[in-house]
This record gives sequence, structure tokens and C-alpha cells, in this order.
Amino acid sequence: MAISMPDRNHVAALITTFNQTSQSLQGWQDKITTATVALVEHAHALHDAEVAAALAATPVPSVVATGKPVNTALTAAGIDSLAALHQALDQTPAVAGLSLPTCRKLTTMVNEQAAAIAATTPLTVDFTAQRDLSLALVRTAIAWPVLQATQKTIAALASDESALGLTIAALPVGRLNTLGWLFIGTARKQQAVTAAIQLDQAVPQFEAAANAALADITAAAPLTDEAVMAAFTKDAASFYALFEDIGLAGTEPAAVSLNPFAPLAETDSAATDGPDAFIVMMNRVAGIDFHSSLLTAHLRGWQAFGVRYALAQRRILLGDEMGLGKTLEALGVITARLAQGDTHALVVAPIGVLANWQREVAKHTMLTAYLIHGDQRTVRMADWRRNGGVALINYEQLWRLPTSTFTALDVLVADEAQALTNPRAKRTQAVTTLAKHATTVMYMTGTPIQNQLSDMLNLIRPLQPDLCATLEAGSQFYEETAFKRLIAPVYLRRNRDDVLKELPPIEQQNVWLGMSARERAGYVSAVQNADFMAMRQAGWLLEEPLVDSPKRSWLVNFAREAVANGHKVLIFSYFRAILAIISQDLGTLTSPPLTGDMVPADRQTALDTFVAHDGGAILCAQINTIGAGVNLQAADTVVFCEPQLNPAIEAQAVSRAYRMGQTRSVTVYRLLSTHTIDQLITARSDQKQDLFDRFAKPSAVAVASQDATADASSALLTQLITQEQQRLADQPADWDEF
Repeated sequence: MAISMPDRNHVAALITTFNQTSQSLQGWQDKITTATVALVEHAHALHDAEVAAALAATPVPSVVATGKPVNTALTAAGIDSLAALHQALDQTPAVAGLSLPTCRKLTTMVNEQAAAIAATTPLTVDFTAQRDLSLALVRTAIAWPVLQATQKTIAALASDESALGLTIAALPVGRLNTLGWLFIGTARKQQAVTAAIQLDQAVPQFEAAANAALADITAAAPLTDEAVMAAFTKDAASFYALFEDIGLAGTEPAAVSLNPFAPLAETDSAATDGPDAFIVMMNRVAGIDFHSSLLTAHLRGWQAFGVRYALAQRRILLGDEMGLGKTLEALGVITARLAQGDTHALVVAPIGVLANWQREVAKHTMLTAYLIHGDQRTVRMADWRRNGGVALINYEQLWRLPTSTFTALDVLVADEAQALTNPRAKRTQAVTTLAKHATTVMYMTGTPIQNQLSDMLNLIRPLQPDLCATLEAGSQFYEETAFKRLIAPVYLRRNRDDVLKELPPIEQQNVWLGMSARERAGYVSAVQNADFMAMRQAGWLLEEPLVDSPKRSWLVNFAREAVANGHKVLIFSYFRAILAIISQDLGTLTSPPLTGDMVPADRQTALDTFVAHDGGAILCAQINTIGAGVNLQAADTVVFCEPQLNPAIEAQAVSRAYRMGQTRSVTVYRLLSTHTIDQLITARSDQKQDLFDRFAKPSAVAVASQDATADASSALLTQLITQEQQRLADQPADWDEF
């Protein structure tokens, strides 16, 4: 029986498609390689520029040669910095009339100093001093996830590509004609037919797979410089985490990040019998190889250590300073345990921060979060018990539930654990009971250990009771070094200045908080009455007990911790009534707020007092009262009590602290209420919708005006109120669905 010859044109078309697809994949692979190399080169160039600037700003240290000072000669020659001396010695072996031996010593000294400065100068994105290099670095970093995902997918297609290449090589394409086919043996003909059939099936599949692999990278649109800067400013911490993860120049983690206990390792052990618990702990942490496919975020060095520490010790108190990402460390532990076979994690926290936990779980993990609150709490609890994942519940609701509700509990996280320092409190007893059954337990609070040792012991006791008993019984309770060494197996704390080498110029966090029932009722009434100003102030109700008001209690706890840690905080609100409530809540922590009716001399006195104050301090102000020309570089933290309708006004307020001359990292917090107009305002600002853009970019005169809701924006306000009224009428299960 004759064997039919494959269609030559069809086979040729398939081969052409394969070649074009392969060339496209190779072309994109080359582009990805180029971009990867460029990222490293941009980082090196930016770091080199920053090192050069540091050298230029470093004066030549006092040098004595053959018993005579040489700095006078260097100064006379115009050499007054390490950079100038390095350049001069690079051009000639002798400078400033100094002898060759002296210059050789100077060369050695300069090289050592330059190496030390290079090692300690962090990679810092600076769109002012190093605009082009910073833009190039961040632009590539934005594309990094897509670049890596595409590269991985292309690599996965390599075996299919190779197999197709072999199939094509086996085809006698030149013989696919009437005469050529006659001179091919039966076996070769059958081989050619089989190969053609394989190509007919495999080439379209390969082409489709390649198109899918390249879909994201080919669809990516170029970003404007403004978009690049906005992306970095919005989430600088994630960018620096990525830089460190890649290992770019100037991102080597500080030694304290990799092992904060190293300074204690050389001190004498306080143990008298058996192996030193501190050394055992150090070895156990070093042996942890942390990895979790369920965590999507990049961890900084100190965060990765915190995760390994918690995984090794299983029952710990994490006391990192605010702003270092304790939540992300907890999520690292949760995802690691659940990836290893655990199924149920429970986070207990004040009701006001549960919404933020829910967002963080969705943003940084592949897990499902169940918010045990509201009308759906019973259904969500049942879903969590059945499916596993992360349950989120507040302290007051927890103690009202029977312990049997949480029989399947693997990981327990208690956030804002300072709420558990009273052993007689019902919430403390409820959490302590759960802690006995969970295999991994994390208490988290930013309260420093040196402030309240007795409170610390109350937190340590349910975690490691034997260690607590040792602490209470021994004289080391009063010896700082021995105490730190003894509590190291249970307590970990890092300070921001110790681990943030680059001290990011600015970090911004949206803090989503709930409302009390009374505040929520007031908000609904304001919406129904179309009272926009009342809607914006609904989360600040003086008549509500402080502990029941999420925004007020968050701010008080935050302010106390910030002052204790030496931070200077600017608190802004558009509303005098809110500032009056804050002043009452904070008491002596703050002076009277700066308002529009304050005379200029009194305002300046208040500003000068704030700047000159030694240690932590808080200054409250109406957002329009601290205008251009006021420099408050002493402040390193900014809090907005409500979202601002005009981002330009907010940016101006931030710029009082975030400006040239700022030597400390600046963190901006926006206090936002869930399921309110705050979400609509924020969403419109983030998405840059056309209508909001017109309102958000007014003239300089409008920026300086007293009221951010002038007549020109009445159409937008009407639309915002109408949409919020519609949302309340529809009552969707989730605001974001609306």
C-alpha cells in the first residue's frame, strides 16, 4: 500500500511558524538578559555616585607623618576631602609637596577609608540628586516580576522547542516532491509522515504556549517618569526588599539584621546547669532553611531572621520597632508552617486593625483570610474550620467564644500584645488558653523591653513559663546584659535605625481601621443627610470610650510608642474638632494644636519648641496651617487623620518633613475607615480617574485656600455622596465589590 506524501507547503509553513516562534522567544530572552544586567549596572552606578558624594563630604582625617602634620599642606593645595585626595593621588604619586613615603601612606589610608565608606553607604533611590540613575533602576525593578516570570516560562518551553527541532531535522523536506518521494524507502517515508503529523499537532501548541508566555511582557506599556516615581514612593519598602533579595550593590544587610544576638554570644552564660540555652537557640535558628511557596513578598534580612527565629523557637515575643514589618514576619511564619502541613492559623488583634490584616494577607500570601466579625462571622468561622487558612478575630470577641471553637489550631498570632499584660483580664486568659494548644505562637508588640519589665514577664509567662520562672527568681533580673541573654530564646527586638541601612527617604502606609457601632451609626446618619464633612469626621467621636474607638485608640498607642522611641511626629487633620479630640486623648504628649487662628509669633514658637525638643515629640496641626517655607526636618513621622481630597495639600504637608536636609527616614500614615467614603476617595486618588484628577490638581491659589471643598469641586462632592448613599442602600458583602 502506497504511503501518501505529506503536503510540502503545509510542512514548510509549520517549520516557518516554529522558527519564527523560536526566534521571538530568543529575542525576548536576550531582552530579559539585557534588562537583568542593566538592573545590576544601574545599581552599581547609583551606588558609586552615592559613594563618591560621601567621599566628597568626608574631610581628610588628621594625618601625621614623620612627626609632622600634613593636613596644612593638603589644605594649602586645595585638598579638603577624601574625594579630592583620592583624585590627586590617582593622578600623581606625590601631592602637595609631600614626600613619596608620606604619599604612599596617604594612598593606603585613602583606599582603606574609601573601602569602608563604600561598604557602609547604602543604595538609596534619590530622584532629586540622582534622578536618571534612580529612574532607570526603579523602572527596571517595576518590570522585574514580569521579567522573571517570563524567563521562567521560556525556560519551561525549552524541552518542547528542542523536541520539535529534532522532529524537523528528521523530515526530508527536500524530498517532499513527486520525484524525491519515489526515491525514499518505505521506512523513511513512514518516519516522514509520522514527523509531519507530530508537527501538525505540536507546532500550534508550541506557538500558543509561547504567545501565552510572552503575553504579559508584550502587553506592558512604557511608564512615564512620574509614574515610576509614584510607584516607588507608594511602596518604597518593597523595592528595597527586592534590591536586597537580588543582592544589588549597597544592599548587603547590616550585621544586626542577619544575627541581632551576635553581640550577646561573647558574654558569659547565666546558666549554671546543662547546655547554655542561648547557644542552643543560636544553633537552632541557624539551622532553619526558610522557604514558603505561599508567601509572595520579598523579605528583608531582619525579617527573614525573624521568621527563622520564630520557626526555630515556636513560642516567641516579637518586639520589633514600628515600621519594620512585624505583620509581614508573622505572615512569613504562617505561610511556612502551612506549607509544611499545618492547616489553621489564627490572628487575634484589636478590632480596628483587623481590616489591615485582611489586606496584608491578600497582598502578601496565597492564603485565604476569614474575618470573624459582623453578620457573617458564624459562616466564616465554619468556613475556616472546614477549609483552613487564616482566621482574624478581635480580643473582645475571642474571650466570648468557647475554647472548643478552636480545637484545630496550629499557629496563633497575638498582635498588639500589650493588651495581654494583665493576667486577670478575660482576653488574656482566653489567648493564654489557646496558646497552650497551638504549636507555633507569636506575640507581637512594639513596647520596648526596658520600659516595663514586669509587663514583659506577663507576656513571656504563657510562651515559655520555665524561662519566666528563671527570670523572676534570679538576680539577673536586674542585670541588663544577662537579662537580654536569658530572654533571647523568647524575645526578639530590632530598632529601625539598626537595620534600615538605606533609611528609605519616605515610606507610606494606609492604615485601614474599623468603626465602633456608635461611630458607624453616626456615619450612616451623615450619609443619609448628605453631610460630607460629618462623613469625614465620623471615626472621631469624643463621646465614645477611647478603647472602643479604633482610630483614637490606634493613634494613642502609636503616639506613646513613637515618643518612647524618640520619634518626632506631625499629626495633620483638616478639622479643628478632630485635633481637639486628639489633644484631649494625648494629654501631655502634645502641646495645643496649630490652627488657623493662631497668631504667627505663637505658631513659630510652637514650631521652634517642637524642633528643639530633645527626644520624641508630637505636633498636631490643621493641614493648611504649616505652609511653604516651614522646615521640619526634625520630624520623621507624619500622620493624616483622614484622607485629603486634594493630594497636593497632603504632599505639601509631607514636604515639611520630607525635604533636603532630612537625615532620618520618613514614614507617612493615613488613618482610613473601612466601608466609608474614605475608600472611595482613596480609590479615586490611586486610580487617577479623570474627574478626580481635575479636582486633585488645582491651581496654586486653590491649594492655598482655606477650604479644600470649594465650589469648583461641588460636582465631585455630589457624586461621592451619591455613590456612598447607593452603596449603603445596596449593602454589598464587601465594599470593594461595589
